[in-house]
Amino acid sequence: MGTISAEIQKVMAEWDKQVTPLHGRDSQPKGETEVKAKTVNDLTSTAKILRFIEANPTVQKARIDSYLKINHPEIPLGYISTMLNQFTKRNLVTREEVYDRNLNKHVYAYTLVPTEERKKLLDSKRERKMTMVERARVAREAKRLKAEKKEQGISEALPTTQAKAYTADTQEFVNSLPIGKARELYDELKKIFGG
Repeated sequence: MGTISAEIQKVMAEWDKQVTPLHGRDSQPKGETEVKAKTVNDLTSTAKILRFIEANPTVQKARIDSYLKINHPEIPLGYISTMLNQFTKRNLVTREEVYDRNLNKHVYAYTLVPTEERKKLLDSKRERKMTMVERARVAREAKRLKAEKKEQGISEALPTTQAKAYTADTQEFVNSLPIGKARELYDELKKIFGG
């Protein structure tokens, strides 16, 4: 028995011998093509479609459908239209209307948006949204202030003057009146309160 590193190298060499080629083809070259074959199958359906659009700019939906039908039958073709619409809304791809001579009608062609351009588009959308949110906030505040002013009513909206509070003692007031004025006050109070 040798050193640990020697033993590990022996085990690694045995593992390399036991690896079988992909799909039972012995003639397949080893290296990068094998890795690509494994990674393409591990990708999500979204990534597979985007990779195809990236490799084929201005590709039409019919061509995407035929590619997926042949190479990726696990992806349902009914979802493709919805996915392409979502890609367009999220600025992953651009959609252009082109004339197809074979079909004799206008169809959409899709092209992948570069990452830098997509970031710029998303930033401009975010700025637009923030200004819209700010305008909406200002409008809500103005509406709230208008509603508060309406709820005040007319009497509260008019400027009011403070009435002076009379804090003198009633007995002092009565004693300070001349006799004629005191009699008039007495008669008025008798009419009001009875007695």
